[in-house]
Amino acid sequence: MNIANLMLQRTVAHGHSQAIRAALGASSLRTVLPIMGEAILVSVLGTALGLAIAALCLRWANANVMRPEWFGFITHVSIQPLAVAYCATASALVMFFAASVGLWRARNQHAVRELVTGGRGGQTVASGRLSKALVILQATLATFLLIYSFLFALSEIIINRAPLGFSYDHVLTATIHPPRSQYPDTSALQALGQRVLDRLRAQPGIVAAGIMNGSPLASAVTLKFQRGAAPPFAAQYQFVTPDAFQTLRISLLAGRGFNAGDRAGAEPVAIVNTSFQKKYFTAGALDHRLDLILHHVGLPTQRLRIVGEVNDVHVWGPGSPPPPIVYVPMAQVPNGLMDVLRQYGDLHILARTSGAPENYLGDLKSVLGRVAPGLALLHLRPLAGRVNEVFAANRMLTMIFGFIAFVALALSSLGLFAVVSTSATARTREWGVRASLGASPARLFWAVLRIGLIQA
Repeated sequence: MNIANLMLQRTVAHGHSQAIRAALGASSLRTVLPIMGEAILVSVLGTALGLAIAALCLRWANANVMRPEWFGFITHVSIQPLAVAYCATASALVMFFAASVGLWRARNQHAVRELVTGGRGGQTVASGRLSKALVILQATLATFLLIYSFLFALSEIIINRAPLGFSYDHVLTATIHPPRSQYPDTSALQALGQRVLDRLRAQPGIVAAGIMNGSPLASAVTLKFQRGAAPPFAAQYQFVTPDAFQTLRISLLAGRGFNAGDRAGAEPVAIVNTSFQKKYFTAGALDHRLDLILHHVGLPTQRLRIVGEVNDVHVWGPGSPPPPIVYVPMAQVPNGLMDVLRQYGDLHILARTSGAPENYLGDLKSVLGRVAPGLALLHLRPLAGRVNEVFAANRMLTMIFGFIAFVALALSSLGLFAVVSTSATARTREWGVRASLGASPARLFWAVLRIGLIQA
């Protein structure tokens, strides 16, 4: 629309010269050539400038946005020759169309009037109306995009501030991958984890520590469960040590948490989250039995008794609903199932600190070095870093939409400025007459300002 306005105004500006050429016998081609030449020049320069800006934007995007965790295998984007050809063709067509509209409007005007006025009249009433209509339409679209972008950014800000269901401040996290040759079954893994946790709790500044088989912000393994004679259903399955909930400050809403009595050989127990309770136990889940179907790993069904309920954790981020989750004690995971779980993830060590987690990186390394000297400690970092990665995509979208809204507003403002400027320039003779008749500068200024305000 800015281009159409530009070509319309340029055609009107050339109206007097075109009328003189036509009166002197110039052919239609000679009359059209100046306008089409301007259209080609603007098209070439506009395409080149647009592609240059796009290249800079893509360079920034490749450095800051194109991450494997966001886009998978796509890690680099560039301007392809087909895109260049498309932009050049689209720009040329738009310019040709805009110039044609301007020429068509100009040819419908009376050449005699152009010659009589000597080119002093500026835009005609009809061309002025068309120009103003284009600017009003563009301002409307830009305002819509601005409001939509603002609402989208506001929703993203609200989502970013939404609680995740656990506290990640002052939490240090790391993963370990115990080899099967040294830790073949659940009891060996449980013993290793217990030694690590005991040493961690003895360190000054470590408030609580726990182990789970997945990150709080990652999906756990999905298994099949059954309640009585009801059809089987799927839910996430995650094992934890007794202090894992306390470490993450996941609230216990009903029942009890896990304790040292929930060991191998004792009654299998489970804790479910609120989403699980609402979906499958509308009247409350405490003390109900739940069958864990393990036929696919060659094990008999394990009957669990639900002893507690905890709040939901948004494992997929704050913008997604929390999935139903069943938590079980690490010591009660069947050996065959533990073999399957080890294929999908490592053991996650969590430690809540009284100070900045970065100050305790060495403590966690030294503890693992004393307990299991040959075991590598992976992904050692504060849990807040992982949370920031989850929110990074939302923050980037907010920035992008804000930039798009700014560009739309800038383009609309430029179009409005061009029309008001051209209209005011075209009425210079009128302003001079008004001033000579006693109009004050303030009144003339308000007359020009009113043109823009009415269109805005």
